Amino acid sequence: DMKQAREILDAVEEHLSDIDWSYGIDPAARSSFHRAAAFMYQEKNDPPSFYRESMRYLLYTPLAAIPKKERGPLAFKIAVAALISPKEFGLGDLLQQPLFSEFLPTCEQYSWIMDFVQALHDGVFAKFDQAIVDHKAKWEAVPELKKALESDDLKQKMSLSAMMEMAFQRPKKQRSAIPFDDIAKACRVNDDQVEDIFRKTMCAGLIKGSID
Repeated sequence: DMKQAREILDAVEEHLSDIDWSYGIDPAARSSFHRAAAFMYQEKNDPPSFYRESMRYLLYTPLAAIPKKERGPLAFKIAVAALISPKEFGLGDLLQQPLFSEFLPTCEQYSWIMDFVQALHDGVFAKFDQAIVDHKAKWEAVPELKKALESDDLKQKMSLSAMMEMAFQRPKKQRSAIPFDDIAKACRVNDDQVEDIFRKTMCAGLIKGSID
C-alpha cells in the first residue's frame, strides 16, 4: 500500500527531524530512512524522487556499508534516474559519491552507463554521440533509457547542458553577448530553435540572461 507507506515515511521523517534538532541522530538511521524512501519511489516509478532520495541515502551511507551485491544494480538505477529526470543536469554531486567515483567505473556489467552520465555532466555532444554508438545494444535493453533516447528527451537535456557549459567556458567578458550561431552549434539545434533552448535553459535555472 503506497499511500500507507508514504504516511509512515512522513511520520518517521518528522520524528527524525525532531530528534536531529535536539539530540543529533545516528547517520545509520537517516541512511535507512532514505533507503526506504528511495525504494518506495522506485516502486511508484517516480525517477526524480527516486534519484533525490537515493542521493540522500548515499550522503549518509559509506560505500563499505552498501552490500557488494547491491552496489552495481543500485548505481545503475541511480544513474538512469539521473539521466531521465527532466530537471537533473549538473551531476557533480553524483560523480563525487564513492559509489560512482570508485566503484562503478570498475564494474564490468554497469560501467558503460558512466559514459552517458559524464557526457550529460560535461555538456559535450561528442561524448554523448559516442556513448550511443558504443553501447547501443545495452541502452536498447533498458526500456526507460531507450525511450528517453528515442524520443529525444535526453537529447534536449544534452542541449540545455551544452548551453550551460558553453556559457561557463567563455571568458567572463564574452558571456554577455553569445551569438545565436554559437549556441546552435554547441547545442545541436537549428537557428530557429535557439531562442527556445535559451529560454528553457534559463527556466531550468542553469543560466541567467536575456535575448536581444
